[in-house]
Amino acid sequence: MNIYKSGDGYSDYKDITLQVVLKSGNTYPEMNCPWFRIFSPPFTALFENPSVSYDASVTIYYSEINSVRLDHNKVGPENYVSFIDDEGGIWNIVSYEKLNNIPDPPGLAFHLKKQEN
Repeated sequence: MNIYKSGDGYSDYKDITLQVVLKSGNTYPEMNCPWFRIFSPPFTALFENPSVSYDASVTIYYSEINSVRLDHNKVGPENYVSFIDDEGGIWNIVSYEKLNNIPDPPGLAFHLKKQEN
């Protein structure tokens, strides 16, 4: 992954491809993501109860989410366990929330924890 921009406490990556690991154990090979942010140190969401900490956040549009299929059946984000980046890093899903960032297409923001090897 190549850094698009970075600032104090984060690095942004643009237009990346992730693999999706499903609860069934299957892997969906490609999901395009317009934006991936890695926090350093981890971000703590104090507004959640209890507060939650995560290492990254990724935006995925519904057009990509709706393309995930297993045996020709749509698989929703509630069945996603983690993402694998192009360097083989595994990012476990902590939570996700709906996004409506006009003028961008609607989608979800997934909050992720990096899996230690």
